[in-house]
Amino acid sequence: MIYRDTISREEARRFIGMSGDAPPHCDANVCHAPGECVWCDETPGWQQKRVDANQAFTGHKPIKGQKPCPSDKRRGLGGAHVWGGNIPVREEQ
Repeated sequence: MIYRDTISREEARRFIGMSGDAPPHCDANVCHAPGECVWCDETPGWQQKRVDANQAFTGHKPIKGQKPCPSDKRRGLGGAHVWGGNIPVREEQ
């Protein structure tokens, strides 16, 4: 069996049997701002939920009156990015 460092979002979703509006990353609390991550941009519903909940996007400090990203609150700002599955994807692999 040959292993690669990265797989596409579609390959990952097929592998774990996900469909529909699944979270963009393995940690469902990770959601990057529009334009920061191809995977998150493919799930605008998740980005809109973050805006509607007045929560900061992953890797962003909350601005006045905004709640922190749940993943950053648990792991520290940017802490989710230590694992490859949560890093913002700049272009489809």
